[in-house]
Amino acid sequence: YRHPMTRLVCMGDSFTEGMSDEPRPDGRHLGWSDRVAEGLAADTSGVAAAPVTYANLAIRGKLLDQVVAEQFGPALTLGPDIITFHVPLNMVGIDRTHHMVDAVFLSGLEKPAILINTCRGEVFETKAVCEAKLSGALEGLVIDCWENEPQPNPGLLKLADYATPHIAGYSKDGKARGTQMSVRAISKFFGLGIDG
Repeated sequence: YRHPMTRLVCMGDSFTEGMSDEPRPDGRHLGWSDRVAEGLAADTSGVAAAPVTYANLAIRGKLLDQVVAEQFGPALTLGPDIITFHVPLNMVGIDRTHHMVDAVFLSGLEKPAILINTCRGEVFETKAVCEAKLSGALEGLVIDCWENEPQPNPGLLKLADYATPHIAGYSKDGKARGTQMSVRAISKFFGLGIDG
């Protein structure tokens, strides 16, 4: 089986851009969006398929109003099959992300897309996302972060095509990686020489 996705467009700030991740040996910073694109482009099925077109529109330091003003229109113009969200949760202010994905946002989609939330549950307005999925306005839902965690909405849970419990930071690998990153940062700051 080969997935039918051919277009991935990502919007956001440094979280999407990948600036918080440790750079690869060639110096490139890859965020979650880049990793999703790599996974989509990897053809392990042996079935010929159309190439995946990928655009990461994210720019570090952008606030929500800037992301929406500068990236939303171009993102929709590209007709993405998948839209991912990697933003912090801000409840108020000009960079408010609380319920960023609401009925207005969803009505702006030119075609049904798959939404991926790996940031914060409250970025998605649960009721609007459920209604969009039920109406066919969304092709799919991949959710790792849930509004009202640890008790997600059962209706949204049933509608999600892929659902995960948002526990990467609690896994053994996640804790080891976090510890390693902390030790390196402290070593670098204090010049201890163990940050290599």
